[in-house]
Amino acid sequence: MRQIKFRVWCTNKNEWETDMCTITPDGFLYDPVKKQSMSRETHILEQFTGLKDESNNEIWEGDIVETRMNHHGKPLIHMFHSIIRYNENVGCWQIFYKNIENKFVYDNIGFRYFLKVIGNIHENKDLLK
Repeated sequence: MRQIKFRVWCTNKNEWETDMCTITPDGFLYDPVKKQSMSRETHILEQFTGLKDESNNEIWEGDIVETRMNHHGKPLIHMFHSIIRYNENVGCWQIFYKNIENKFVYDNIGFRYFLKVIGNIHENKDLLK
């Protein structure tokens, strides 16, 4: 069974929350130390996928990964950057990237790709250019 973990990005401070926060049964974020709720408009909740990259780093929702196709157990030379997202329509973690026609597409992670975490969408947006 995979470990359920979350991280929280604060858009006001442009940094990860380091204080303890909990998720209430109705989906609100709450800081038990400060005894106050945290706005979902300024705090972005992201979940650990349960997967690790080729360097054994945890892969989180919102991570930017260096992505290479798996060809018979070996990575192909062509590499591209993609974002890790949860697709509610199919119920799984997927990579989200621009294809050669410059259109955004989703694909299941599965065993088709070698992935290496190189940043995240909050701190490293420049990696997507």
